[in-house]
Amino acid sequence: MEKLTMSTFQTNLQRLAVVSFLFASSAVIAAPAADSVDAKATKTTVSVQKTLNINTADEAAFEALKGIGDSKAKAIIAYRKANGNFKSVDDLTNVQGISDKLLAKIRDELTVG
Repeated sequence: MEKLTMSTFQTNLQRLAVVSFLFASSAVIAAPAADSVDAKATKTTVSVQKTLNINTADEAAFEALKGIGDSKAKAIIAYRKANGNFKSVDDLTNVQGISDKLLAKIRDELTVG
């Protein structure tokens, strides 16, 4: 039988720590057998539509839209404060700097709530 010294104890403790770490860090992932998976069940389509409410959006949210910079974002918010909520997305063309062409590019990303 080996005499247990402090050095031996520390070495064994370090080995135990390494083994514990390796054990805790490892994971086994089992894939189902190829014949047990239904091909139709594995296909998933995710459709996420994200729209910006032009009646509640802040300046930063407007600036995230393609074609809307700092000055246009400020103009939209100023128009909204002066005239109240937009009744439709088309009302954005009443804001200076928002053309029909620009609105057509971003229309699908906008809503009035």
